[in-house]
Amino acid sequence: MTGQGAMGGPRPYPERISASDVASVLLEVAGIDAQDPDADLAAMGLDSLRALDLLAALEERFGLALAEDLAAEFRSVSRITCVVQDAMRYPQGVGRQDGRQKD
Repeated sequence: MTGQGAMGGPRPYPERISASDVASVLLEVAGIDAQDPDADLAAMGLDSLRALDLLAALEERFGLALAEDLAAEFRSVSRITCVVQDAMRYPQGVGRQDGRQKD
């Protein structure tokens, strides 16, 4: 699988994203050190604005396209890891609307 690199060229997705990969981005972006992957991130200080910053950082780090509304699902590192892994499986953009009406 490939994603878009910073210069617009394709770059390979990592084969798998781990909870420690997500926790590392979370620490960099929001300053939250989630040792327990199932810890409630809202209780640890992840608000909606930081969740959007985290979403953008995950997109950049892993070359993914994520819909902004997915940030509402960022309840734990485990949940974020699942969202990112789904995006790797469906690189067109998990949760993105393509403008077509479904019949």
